[in-house]
Amino acid sequence: MKKVRIGIDVGGTFTHAVAIDNKTLEIIAYGVTPTTHNAKEGVSAGVVKVFEDIKAKLDDSCEIIFIAHSTTQATNALLEGDVAKVGIIATGHGAEGIKVKMDADIPPIEVAPQKYIDSSFFFIDSEENFDNNIEKSLDEAIKNNCECIVASAPFSVDDPSKEIYIKEHALQKGFQSCGTHEMSGLYGLRARTKTAVINASILPKMVETANMTEKGLAENNDKLNLTVMRSDGGVMSIDEMRKRPLLTLLSGPAAGIAAALAYVRATDAIFLETGGTSTDITAIKSGRSMIRSAVIGGHTTYMKTLDCRTVGIAGGSMVKIKNTKIDSVGPRSAHIAGLPYLSFTSIEKLGNNLKPILIKPLKNDTDEYLALENENGDKFAVTLTCAANLLGYVTEKDYAFGNIDSIKKGFKSLEKFFGDNSENIASDIMKKASKPVCDIVNELLKDYNFEGRKVILIGGGGGTSAVTPYVAKSMKMDYKTSEHSEVISAIGAAMAMIRETVEKNIFNPTPKDIEEVKKLAQEAVIKMGAVPETVDVLVEVDSQKNVVRATASGSIEFQSKDLAQDLKPEEIDENVKKYFGTENISSEYITGNDFFRIYKITKISKVFFGLFQTKKNLIAISDMKGTIRQQIPNGKFYQTDKKSSSQKIKEILEKHREYGDAGAVTKGIFVIAKHKIFDYTSIGAEDRILSMANKELEEISDEENVFVIAL
Repeated sequence: MKKVRIGIDVGGTFTHAVAIDNKTLEIIAYGVTPTTHNAKEGVSAGVVKVFEDIKAKLDDSCEIIFIAHSTTQATNALLEGDVAKVGIIATGHGAEGIKVKMDADIPPIEVAPQKYIDSSFFFIDSEENFDNNIEKSLDEAIKNNCECIVASAPFSVDDPSKEIYIKEHALQKGFQSCGTHEMSGLYGLRARTKTAVINASILPKMVETANMTEKGLAENNDKLNLTVMRSDGGVMSIDEMRKRPLLTLLSGPAAGIAAALAYVRATDAIFLETGGTSTDITAIKSGRSMIRSAVIGGHTTYMKTLDCRTVGIAGGSMVKIKNTKIDSVGPRSAHIAGLPYLSFTSIEKLGNNLKPILIKPLKNDTDEYLALENENGDKFAVTLTCAANLLGYVTEKDYAFGNIDSIKKGFKSLEKFFGDNSENIASDIMKKASKPVCDIVNELLKDYNFEGRKVILIGGGGGTSAVTPYVAKSMKMDYKTSEHSEVISAIGAAMAMIRETVEKNIFNPTPKDIEEVKKLAQEAVIKMGAVPETVDVLVEVDSQKNVVRATASGSIEFQSKDLAQDLKPEEIDENVKKYFGTENISSEYITGNDFFRIYKITKISKVFFGLFQTKKNLIAISDMKGTIRQQIPNGKFYQTDKKSSSQKIKEILEKHREYGDAGAVTKGIFVIAKHKIFDYTSIGAEDRILSMANKELEEISDEENVFVIAL
């Protein structure tokens, strides 16, 4: 049987789906349907329909082993203020109870202009008539029109029993509910409760949609286990989504990132996903998407989400005009104006006697945008895609490739209006459009300290060729456009790994403490269906905040990582040279094993008017597909074997120890053994690093090579 993975992306206009061969990662079927916002079943109707369309295209030899979909529903609910009233039932005793009353009574939370999450607060003493007071509070919540319940108790991250007990009572009364311990493993009752209130406010709507989607897919598909995209680029089970729908915020852009990581195999890159109205811009460093705490209505929550920065520049962006000059591009798009693109209009439909006109896309707009009108009164939008096509940034193989004859004719009609030739007009449009995109790219490069690394731009989305090539040229960066970019988010949903992050507040954590947090993360993804052999865990220790964080990811099925075959060593050598360039740059192969090849990259720069030279070194690790898996600026390389690794790693850590005002500081190391790269750059204390490395190298034979790279 051919095992198949299905990914579904619920967009604002269309719901796309792809079916992917689990072994080869070949796309074997597409599907698309309008997103069903107004259907009785909501967006789930479109999800079910596009799934059935895809399934009909598969033959009897195909077995669907995985299905995931992204959703904009949580984001839209909060943006539009379409939220439920929340009842908060908090409990405590004595002096602790007084503190609970202060921390857990959350005032209205503004999630959109003049749109609030309202709540009713109930406090019950945990040691006096607990059961009766829970029931009374729930009855009052019903009278107050609360639709869902938050259970809040101090130190529930260590002992959630009180919150679980309140939730059980709430369920018996027909309430959807969540406990603060389900939001985060961190202390801080106020932040946990606030996060839980936001989460609970979208529970009724999200659970209803999840139930309808699952029911629709389950008909004649009893064995399917539906998963949903998380905002950090992984997926979670539908049962987990019913508990924490807040985790689906930004799951659309997260699906694109998942594709960049698994399908395009990006490691150090800025990913630009361009649609018709906006471009989502995110950073990938060392093969991981960059994550931050979600901020909702100005409130920082304990939920982690993709650091996605959106700009109103995209393929359909129209040209804003002031005083007969190009002022800027966007945020209004052809879609909002309800006009066809000039670039996708046939020469016959375009007609004759074209003249430039200025329009206001929406009734209350004050800004004017450029359009064309023919002798019949038909109007056409002049978009960024049109300019990119005219200048040759869009090729015939690109989804955004347009009718060049219509574009030339349209721009010719603009020459008298602007007093310039077509190419210069298009260039001005591209330049004005690219600036806000370049600004955000530079912000991400700075915020995540990519200094010393080779970073490329990766474009995805149907409008990517209207943005990414020009931005890359402007910033003098290399770029690549993902295959099947128009369905990149659906591909990402199909390729995504199950993911879970566990955080714990631990002061001065021991190696045992860290191992326990790591184990919790591993067990969580395995419980959600990940095959144990596929699970990887990244551990970070934040000594300033006393936080241990473990992020585990794993696949529901074993799967190939790439369509490409392993390259020959000399082909990898050439690939590394091509990736880093040859101008003032040299690459030297150091050593490797059956899975990786390690290189020293040296860049020579001239300073002081060319009188002096500076050298910057970087250690690069390539896998056998030719993908650069890790870049370590100023890295120092060491080699040992498993038998001697413990002593050698200890010596390396001591050698690279630094001293500051706070005493000894360890920057950390990377350890490469067989098919694994272990990242110990966020662990802190040397004893923790050594303990973790020893444990993870236990199953390797004594003679096996172990490579260590120190920062």
